[in-house]
Amino acid sequence: MARFSTAFMSQSEQVDRSHRVFANYRTIRFNEMEYALPAEVGPQVLDRVLALIESEAFPLAMPIECRISAGDDALISQAHERPTVYIAVHQHQTMEYEPYFREIEKIFREVDGRPHWGKLHFRTAADLAPSFPRWEDFQAVRDRLDPDRVFSNAYVTKVLGD
Repeated sequence: MARFSTAFMSQSEQVDRSHRVFANYRTIRFNEMEYALPAEVGPQVLDRVLALIESEAFPLAMPIECRISAGDDALISQAHERPTVYIAVHQHQTMEYEPYFREIEKIFREVDGRPHWGKLHFRTAADLAPSFPRWEDFQAVRDRLDPDRVFSNAYVTKVLGD
């Protein structure tokens, strides 16, 4: 099914501003988890992910996506201070995703993977903080700009703390 679905995706290379390249209309509903990993471990991690999928016989309906980016200096960016490979796994909305995502996440965590803030993952502030060298600096800015946590919700509290 993944091979079939990729036939409808563009296979061309695109170089442009991110809002032009990454924004697209999707008619298929799915769950997604994406992690940012140190670029140098990307190929080995992808091999491990594919081996896990095969050994556990996880049913897949969608392709795995990979992209790379340069490091940056944003306080809690997934690419903070390191060239980064992003690996995203998907599961169609009608299919169970949690066991698959949890097993993949174990692999990502072994190499200090950082989850995409806007996609599914199972992390909390307590175990995310060590992965972000400037976590405390970010929290200080947050305390100064949003001391009453007006810009918070249950998810933000889970991943950033109180």
